[in-house]
Amino acid sequence: VGLRLAGNALSDREIIRFCTELKKNGYAPNLEYEEIDDDPTEFACNDEARLRQCLCSLADGETINPHLCNDEIWLTRASTTAELCAQQPTTPSAENSAGCSLDLLQRDGYFVAPRLFPQWRDSGIGSGYHSIEELAATMDRLDLAGWPPVFCFMCDAVWDLIATRLWDEMRLLLGDDCVLEPSVFAWSLKTSQQATGSDGQIGQSFGLPHRDYPASEAMFDDGKTPKLLNVWIPVNDATLDNGCMYILPREFDDNFIHPENYAHMRSATTVKGAEVSKLRFALNGSRAVPAPAGSLLSWCGNTVHWGGRCSQHSASPPRKSIAMTFRRRDVAQLEGAGAPITQVEASAMSSNMRLALVARSLLLYNQWHLLKRDVVPSLIYNVSST
Repeated sequence: VGLRLAGNALSDREIIRFCTELKKNGYAPNLEYEEIDDDPTEFACNDEARLRQCLCSLADGETINPHLCNDEIWLTRASTTAELCAQQPTTPSAENSAGCSLDLLQRDGYFVAPRLFPQWRDSGIGSGYHSIEELAATMDRLDLAGWPPVFCFMCDAVWDLIATRLWDEMRLLLGDDCVLEPSVFAWSLKTSQQATGSDGQIGQSFGLPHRDYPASEAMFDDGKTPKLLNVWIPVNDATLDNGCMYILPREFDDNFIHPENYAHMRSATTVKGAEVSKLRFALNGSRAVPAPAGSLLSWCGNTVHWGGRCSQHSASPPRKSIAMTFRRRDVAQLEGAGAPITQVEASAMSSNMRLALVARSLLLYNQWHLLKRDVVPSLIYNVSST
């Protein structure tokens, strides 16, 4: 039996999972690949194949891109203590809120901690701070220069947040030695009017309801304790009109802990030849989750969720956000997921390591976007062998 997967039918992560399941059931998938020149700096002529090969070579560490890594566009301006002294965060301590967050995760499959990250320390300046407004401005600057929003992970401001304030929160939820999965993403939505003709554009909402992981990978056998947690941070206010998240609470999800059910990883599927989707969950149980800038949204990996679109009538700018996944260190590494990132490694991520992570993430999530020639500036191809 032959199976042909064309274009973006499956992401790289889904292909790995698909082939793993075939092997478990006694099948030996015969995968055919395009012939690629031995020189990792030479790419195919086909636009999509060319970009994919370039991203693969960066993600696998076969090439580096010093010109891109040293570009000044990634630099962010931190504010001094004096500039922010009147704006110090007044959020409750992580120790006091962690218990409540865990209770909500067990009950609903998600929680929201509002305005948790208005600012955080700049690791490069002893008395400096980054702010969530600064990060939003940085993402705007990248957008104007043609870089997809996920390239904000090239910037110090993002990693200073991840390696300090965010890690402190996740440690209380997943244990002191929790790790970061080697995949990240970011969004900078366009209004419905701006997005006309841009289907598949990188950085637009993942609008089809989905689970990122089956319950068997996301939860322990007790059905309550998470092995891993998705993290989503709005960089500006996420409102009902500008594209906030939508989540299906556990009480309305009949398949929350039933990975054996056909509908578990098919909570929604597109109908071929029509602009509609087939839903396999109670839509009237879903919740819109607006959240102010700098909030922490986290959900179990098997929680159904999706992103809204931005209305052209929104009074707020289109939603911007970043996301990543943390997991417990004592949980077996997911097959094909790549080596996890420790807190020490996150605090010392070189530009080459950041670019490899961004390239890997563009490939992992490519079922949501098209890898066309013009989605990334041509500087991406200026690589050299390691």
